[in-house]
Formats: sequence, C-alpha cells, structure tokens
Amino acid sequence: MLVDEIYYSLRTVDPELSISRFCVEYLDTSRSYLFNRRNKDKDVSAEVLLNLYGNLRRSSATFSSLAEDTNRPTHWIANWQRQAMLYDSLADAVMTDLTTRTIH
Repeated sequence: MLVDEIYYSLRTVDPELSISRFCVEYLDTSRSYLFNRRNKDKDVSAEVLLNLYGNLRRSSATFSSLAEDTNRPTHWIANWQRQAMLYDSLADAVMTDLTTRTIH
C-alpha cells in the first residue's frame, strides 16, 4: 500500500512518527483509520489520498520557505532542501496513484 511506503519514508525524517499521529496529521482521519483499513484488507479512500497530498505539499512549501533564509547555517538550509524534495516526491507519488485510480 502506497500510504505505508509514505509512512515509512516520513519516519526517516521523523523517527517518532507513530501510525496514529500519521493518520491524524497527514491523512486527516481518526487515529485508528489505517489499522481499520488493514484489518479489512482495503486501501485508503481517494479523499484520504487527497488529504495526504495536500499535507505533503504544505510541508514541502514550509521546508522550501525555511531553506530560503540565507541567514541560517548552510547545513540547516541543505537539510531543509532535502526535506522539501522528499515531501515533493512523496506528494508526486500520491498524485500518480490518484491519477491511476481515476483512469481505471
């Protein structure tokens, strides 16, 4: 499931990210949403993917904004740029999945 892959990718930058917090902060659902979907062996809804897409794009924009502050140490700027690129690539993957769903 794409959402699982995204969750594990986000854990690389936020090791404290729990599935419950991911559901609330990124999917805009209840804490138990993914547990419920997995239990029923179902994928997340298109609406939830749209929520995820929007939240990933917002995070990317935030990190891009932070990276534009040239008064910060260069290693901070480089880290923020990497994070912005990660969030962008994850958002692109979500959009690809959404597009594929609507075509089929």
